[in-house]
Amino acid sequence: MNNGIRWAVIIGALALAIGVGAFAYNAGLAQGIEQSGKIVAAPGAAYPYYYGWHRPFGFGFLFGPIFFVAFWIFVMRAIFGGHRWRGRCGDRMFDERHRRAHEQMWNEPRKEAPSQQ
Repeated sequence: MNNGIRWAVIIGALALAIGVGAFAYNAGLAQGIEQSGKIVAAPGAAYPYYYGWHRPFGFGFLFGPIFFVAFWIFVMRAIFGGHRWRGRCGDRMFDERHRRAHEQMWNEPRKEAPSQQ
């Protein structure tokens, strides 16, 4: 298939899925509205109001500030080029050491296996 036909099939499948989903949603909504008139419920009871201490960071004293600071550190590194901490110099040095190790390995005289008699 060429790209034009492929995209047409994908868009058609998405449109079909959206259409089926919208139809099913509307059918369920209509059925729920129709049945809601038949349901008799008891009146709701009053619920107690909670007068608790509300934490300033949401879910704990320690984790909120740590995640907040870590988030902004990662954002600043992304904006100002924090990916440069690795650098290309380290990669070149590693490649050079790796090349020398293989040269050294291949230039050593080979040891003959002991003959078995």
